[in-house]
Amino acid sequence: MDELKSRYRKAVFLWIEMVFSIFVYAFVVEIMKMNSAFLRATSPLQEGGMPVFLLLGFAIMTFFLIKHIHNQILSGKSSGNPAGSKIPLSPKIAKLLKASLVSNAICESVAIYGLILFVLNKNPFDFYIFMVLSLFYFAFTFPRYAQWEEWIQETERKGSSGVLAPR
Repeated sequence: MDELKSRYRKAVFLWIEMVFSIFVYAFVVEIMKMNSAFLRATSPLQEGGMPVFLLLGFAIMTFFLIKHIHNQILSGKSSGNPAGSKIPLSPKIAKLLKASLVSNAICESVAIYGLILFVLNKNPFDFYIFMVLSLFYFAFTFPRYAQWEEWIQETERKGSSGVLAPR
């Protein structure tokens, strides 16, 4: 279980780094807002709100995508492991770390959508909407040690690579 604790700490550290990067994006937005040449530059998307609503819809669907991909990784369907196979502890822990990292990357992508919209529309409010949504997703996907232990114990009991959805 020392390996589980070590990988869990790594997952939490990666989570913190990725959340911090969203605040770096916010800093970039604030710096770019102060640049009058950037704000004066015209963009074909400045007048239309369609890309904002399309990306917002996609960002909301991303919430369900996170859960689905997380479950796919843990179930072994994405790595080709047979459902009833006995998997040693170390690869199981690696699956947990991989699922956590992929979920975090998807959460961060929502903030990146907002950053792209800001660059195109010059409207910082677009970025902040996506930033808040991304932070909400990050809160939802925070790795919890109890869940990791539960998933490991469940897979040991069942002799499979079972699924434990993020809470």
